[in-house]
Amino acid sequence: MQRVENIVTKKKRVENMAEVIKFVNVMLIFISLFPFAMNVDANIISCTQDFDCQTKICPFHLKPKCIVLEILPHSLSGGICGCD
Repeated sequence: MQRVENIVTKKKRVENMAEVIKFVNVMLIFISLFPFAMNVDANIISCTQDFDCQTKICPFHLKPKCIVLEILPHSLSGGICGCD
């Protein structure tokens, strides 16, 4: 009887260890995605008109546009480049 209990206990330990290993693997995969998802060259491009914005910042079906924000202080007249 005791031997059966030992076998069951060992089986539960192995299952728990497997769950921990799965969790660690999932976390490693999830965390490893961050360096690829971050945009390192995310510089804010200031502009005064649409022509100032570069075409390479937008996907092919969107056009670059100068977005004027009225909440900016007057010393930062103009806007920032975005896609429209």
